[in-house]
Amino acid sequence: MSKFVPVASSAHNVSARPTMNSSSKGGSGFDPELAAKIEALEKQQALHKRCPSCGASSTSQRLTCESCGNYFERGAEETIWDNPAAIFKVGGQTEEEQQLAALKSYLVKRIVAKAIDSVIVGSLIFMELVGYFGLARGFNSMPQYAPLMLNILFWVMPVLVLVTVLGYQAAFEASPIQATPGKLAMSLYVVNADGKQMGSEALIFKAFLSALPALGFAAVYLYFFMSRWRFGMQLDAISTAVLAISGVAFFVTFLSLHIILGAEKKRQTIPDLLSGTFVQER
Repeated sequence: MSKFVPVASSAHNVSARPTMNSSSKGGSGFDPELAAKIEALEKQQALHKRCPSCGASSTSQRLTCESCGNYFERGAEETIWDNPAAIFKVGGQTEEEQQLAALKSYLVKRIVAKAIDSVIVGSLIFMELVGYFGLARGFNSMPQYAPLMLNILFWVMPVLVLVTVLGYQAAFEASPIQATPGKLAMSLYVVNADGKQMGSEALIFKAFLSALPALGFAAVYLYFFMSRWRFGMQLDAISTAVLAISGVAFFVTFLSLHIILGAEKKRQTIPDLLSGTFVQER
């Protein structure tokens, strides 16, 4: 009996060892190399950790990104980097700074486009006046045509100038290019609220609103000019002051009409808003 017990215990030990080894080899038991594998995986992940904000790779275990400073984990104090939507990662500018820069660029484009179109319209009106006075000078030797030339000056020329001012913008912006020469040079084009081509009626209304201060000043000046010419009135200090004040008032009104309103996608002036016009960048 004393010899049987050691034999049984040794047999048990022998049978137990293969069971442990077989289970470890089968993969269902404890792996003695598991800790080393986990450590290697952690080191690999630490070397290749990517910032969720800018995508830069981190070379060590850090709480912040080496490239943009974004926190990988929230700390006790929340910073602006904890809110990726609050900042653009382009040029290090915030969303507000980006919108302000875009608005300035858009505003400069519209001012330059307006200046180009104003020079073109002014040149057309100047050519019309030069043509009229050249025609009147040719009929100067025929007194019977003097009343006709005066009627052309008082009635036909104002209508011609008005058609030039209103038709210039409508003709170009209602065309397939959807832009005046000034807007085309600045890569701008005109659409309606649906993003489609504008109709000529709305564009004529917009052009009338935009030119209303200039037309008002021209009407005041022509009134004084006609009064002086017909009744021999002198341009005294009071008349000069009235003309000067009228000019300043109409100029301020013109600037007020062209203040950019609305959000970034709209960016409308008052004439744009009233006529349903949207000036977009190409």
